[in-house]
Amino acid sequence: MEIMNMEAKELKKLSRSELLEMLLDRSKEVEHLRKELDETKKHIQTLEREVKTSGDINAAINKLTSATEEIQKFAAVISMASNNLTRK
Repeated sequence: MEIMNMEAKELKKLSRSELLEMLLDRSKEVEHLRKELDETKKHIQTLEREVKTSGDINAAINKLTSATEEIQKFAAVISMASNNLTRK
């Protein structure tokens, strides 16, 4: 029996043991839902850490890409300067 769907009149007709049993069932359900909520919160925290780590990795990749581009530009300048010196 579902307490939420029962009217007060129906609840009054139940014995104490039936009411206690319903209360115990409800209590178990609440405990189960609390555990499920805790697990979900932990999972969300894990996902948030993974997203942050992913962002940190992407930032590092962007910095390395930028540094690589600068090194390539510098290498091109050195190559041109070397070619100019060789021609003279």
